[in-house]
Amino acid sequence: MPRKRPQTYQSQRGNDETVAFYSRIHEQCAAIAALPPSQHDAEIIKLRAETGVEISTIAPIVEKCAHLRVPDYPSLASQLIENVGRDTVRAMLETNYGKRDLTRHVQTTLADERLTITGARVALLIDAIKAEIQPASPSQSIVWGAPIALLR
Repeated sequence: MPRKRPQTYQSQRGNDETVAFYSRIHEQCAAIAALPPSQHDAEIIKLRAETGVEISTIAPIVEKCAHLRVPDYPSLASQLIENVGRDTVRAMLETNYGKRDLTRHVQTTLADERLTITGARVALLIDAIKAEIQPASPSQSIVWGAPIALLR
């Protein structure tokens, strides 16, 4: 059985420097993950040029950090409404089939933003969409079958 060499102060210092280096890399990857997904690739290439760490090491860290970040639901909702169309989204909310279709659009939006697709995130984004679609005051909406006094 080979005998283990005792760890020297020099090798411990080298380990501490390595841990500190990769901790800084991880912090920079978290900062990259906070950017819009379209900027990730350029920032990863810059980080590789600065540090010498391979892209195959940096990219998974950025992906992990991107999946963990908290999305801005109101801006994602308005982006989805703009892409799909306000009338189309309003029609989707009217029927069960439309709600399933809207859920698929929401999941695609979350995936495009490199966010993990969880039930809670989907529900929060759908709630943000509903809040965006609803008119500001009840007097602006037309309710079929409502008493005329409510429509005035």
